[in-house]
Amino acid sequence: MAYLPFYLTPEEFEVHQEEQEKQLRHACHIHEWSCKNIEESNRYNAIKYTALALSPGALILAFLAYLFSDTGVISYILSATIFIVGAYAGYLSMGADNCYLYSISQTGLVIEKQRDEPKWISKAMQVTAWICAFGCVLAVSIAGPMILAGSGVLMFLAFAIMKVKQENRSTTTISLRENWQFAEYNSVRKVIVLWSMYDTLDRGGSEQKQITRSQTRGALYLFFGDKISLKKMVSFLSETASLECYPVEDYSRLFDHKRLPKEIEDLPITIGMYTIEEALERGNSSERKPMTRYMVEGQPLSESEWKEFRSTTS
Repeated sequence: MAYLPFYLTPEEFEVHQEEQEKQLRHACHIHEWSCKNIEESNRYNAIKYTALALSPGALILAFLAYLFSDTGVISYILSATIFIVGAYAGYLSMGADNCYLYSISQTGLVIEKQRDEPKWISKAMQVTAWICAFGCVLAVSIAGPMILAGSGVLMFLAFAIMKVKQENRSTTTISLRENWQFAEYNSVRKVIVLWSMYDTLDRGGSEQKQITRSQTRGALYLFFGDKISLKKMVSFLSETASLECYPVEDYSRLFDHKRLPKEIEDLPITIGMYTIEEALERGNSSERKPMTRYMVEGQPLSESEWKEFRSTTS
């Protein structure tokens, strides 16, 4: 089976993925590694854009520190502290790498992906919120209720932070060997792009009841820390897994997210949205499954339209 059943609840989707992982991990010649990287041609694009975004803030804080220079070194220390905190927050939101965990064998590939965010971030925010709240209560007990005029906003912000649930979302993509099409690689960027068919499911919408489901195809990025590991994986894919692997000199082509090789463009996709209730009602039935489409140059085509397009371009 190329794809999983279309109508699945998130829990059913996870069960299917767990079963696929078990099959993969019991296979021979399994390779596992982790790597931090981004899916951009420039390895440091995210950091570059973060620095550019923070530059105006740095200039503003420097100007404010200069205006209040009469207060002495305190204004510079305060400005520097605010900038460091803001810069680190900006880095975590825009400049941090993705962290990838890979498991691959002759049976298939598992990719777990999430932001490379330190685990202590959420705990630090909670501790900061409690300190702010305690400080406000202490200030009121010492200076009286009038201090609430100044500390009320801080108190409100502290309680708001306490209620925020920090979540570094992790996504898992599984691609079975039968769905692999071919691979491209570049030694300079130390990346392999595996073109494959795979399933996705995203829970979103109002109260997370809306499900976005797709049976799609595209590029899966395998990053490596050194060229030796890359060469070993290319050898594994081409010799052990019997997959065609093509070197690409211009690695920017591998990160052109609008590019689809003809072999991949000719693979149909199915995308649809439904609720959990609809998933339970329809089950494995394909009667009301969304129409299969072919994406050509960003435009969805029916099978008849796709055949007509291919006949005119071949």
